[in-house]
Amino acid sequence: MASKPEALRPIDAHGSLRIDTPSGRSLNLVADGETLRLELPGWADARGALPRSLGGRIRAARLVADALSMHGLTLNLESAGRPVVRFGRDASTGWLARLLRLGATEVSLSSLRLLFKS
Repeated sequence: MASKPEALRPIDAHGSLRIDTPSGRSLNLVADGETLRLELPGWADARGALPRSLGGRIRAARLVADALSMHGLTLNLESAGRPVVRFGRDASTGWLARLLRLGATEVSLSSLRLLFKS
């Protein structure tokens, strides 16, 4: 019989990854241990990397949050040096994330533009 999978499989991530957006900008994802950080230069770049439909955006956020939580990682999306959305293990899921069924996601009211604006 196969063993039951562990609920948490912690990993450490180190390094950086350049992500080119459809608008031609480059975003840098920086990993330092259990924390990943992605600086967003603008909302248009963030929306361009997301699915077009609201349902697709919510499903994508839930999948990212669940995958990061499973591996003990946290992803901080930041704009102008300020946190916008936090996914994963260190996210304190508030009423808004629970209402939208986003999983382990800390979302601010201002970041709802990512989900709702097309």
